[in-house]
Amino acid sequence: MTMIPFLKPNLDLSTFGERLSELTVGWYSNFGPVETRYCDAMREQFFHPDHHIVGVNNATVGLSVALRMVDEAFHDTPAEIVLCPSFTFAATGLAALSIGKKVVFYDLDRQFQPDLDQILGFMDAQAGAPVSLILYETFGNQIDPAILDRLHDKGIPYVLDCAASLTLPSNHKTRRPKCIQVFSTHATKPFPTIEGGLIVGNGDELDLLQIRSYLNFGFRGSRSAQVNATNGKLGEMHSLVGLGTVERFPALMRSYHERANRYRERLHDILAPMPQHGHEPAYQFFPCLLKDGLPAKDIIETLTNQEEFGTGRYFVPCLHEQPAFSEATCAGPLNGTQWLADHIIALPLYSSLSMQDVDRICDRVLEAADARMSVV
Repeated sequence: MTMIPFLKPNLDLSTFGERLSELTVGWYSNFGPVETRYCDAMREQFFHPDHHIVGVNNATVGLSVALRMVDEAFHDTPAEIVLCPSFTFAATGLAALSIGKKVVFYDLDRQFQPDLDQILGFMDAQAGAPVSLILYETFGNQIDPAILDRLHDKGIPYVLDCAASLTLPSNHKTRRPKCIQVFSTHATKPFPTIEGGLIVGNGDELDLLQIRSYLNFGFRGSRSAQVNATNGKLGEMHSLVGLGTVERFPALMRSYHERANRYRERLHDILAPMPQHGHEPAYQFFPCLLKDGLPAKDIIETLTNQEEFGTGRYFVPCLHEQPAFSEATCAGPLNGTQWLADHIIALPLYSSLSMQDVDRICDRVLEAADARMSVV
């Protein structure tokens, strides 16, 4: 029996060869014409007309650059501390560590929403010292607008980590002050290129040339580094793949939701309600919360031992449990984070996954759940 991989690229490069003629001008990097067209197409499809959009070679670099941009645009002195969730992918925290920041973790509730009182309490305790903030759209769930409104009322800037959240045109058209969004377009993400990402500024505090300078050694009008920056430019070939994905994305979304709906129908009896805020879900895999009495750790162990398909417990271990963050601290108790970690499992979901394989996966998950409940 063929092993079903957990993650698989959602790429279709069948027409890529036909597009290569667009690279004959000999411009392969440094904000070339294809990257510009790609960003313009993304703005038209997904964002506000006044958003500034720049391609980045990967979203981890994008996050670290966004944190630097927050320091320049909104802080009198660079922040030493970055607040971020522990229930997230390692890249979120590593982006802060990579530019010398100290990481402090905050809690999420069972709806994947940040504990804003914990965040604000920590900031208030810093005696006016600037603190940077990363919010994370967990599994494509948008942050509650009421939370963003409170941050706006207090004048608090933030980086919005939208790693796998690029799904529908209506999702990210709102321009919010002091917000820098970062998206991933890795091959396994809902909107896939080979590797890359997008940095999206609201168009007020940071202009296009400033964003580009952070991805191009800090150059601003000369080959002299003006700010602490990096080399994070998106190449023309990756941008060319992105243009192709723009055209096929509606079909990709339909394929994701067909498979997700089958999972929900088949697994309904063992799943706790899955939060979903703001829009249709973004799927890099199928995340689900198990009902109380079905420990995710035990179910995943059973499924892993069967060796029929890949699975996981995104995001377990949480960042505060990972060795790279041993010097990080927490803004308060992480009770919601622990509940999510105890209940979450992730199942394969990609455009080439057949419905028969979805049913096969569901059969094994239900068998594992039945076995666990019979023991209890």
